[in-house]
Amino acid sequence: MRSTLLIVLIQVFAFSCSGQGDYERVRIMKIDSSDNYFFIHGKYKKSGERILIVSKKSMTNQNCNEVELKETYSLELVQFLDSETLEDLPAKPPGTLKLREDGYIIWDGESSLPLRAKNIQGLCFLE
Repeated sequence: MRSTLLIVLIQVFAFSCSGQGDYERVRIMKIDSSDNYFFIHGKYKKSGERILIVSKKSMTNQNCNEVELKETYSLELVQFLDSETLEDLPAKPPGTLKLREDGYIIWDGESSLPLRAKNIQGLCFLE
């Protein structure tokens, strides 16, 4: 059972990492936050697929171009989790995808994993 789950996790990770580091046009739909993170809900402009971008809260700089709702940005997206962390994720029932305050993710193996944008710091879009 564990080896099957590990194989599935690796396949999903490999599939979701293809094109990693490429810029994608993403429309910002909603922004939530916790004490330490911003959760930016977006939608790929091309496919319409919904995604979740996690951004650690940070001090805003004076030259901040704040991310705005309903705007479209060209984002350099990468996986929020590294491959070692992905392999250690516990198996949970379908529909379970949670990010705790400490950055720990509970993932069902089916939902799209959270991403991070290299050109977003806090809620600042870095051009």
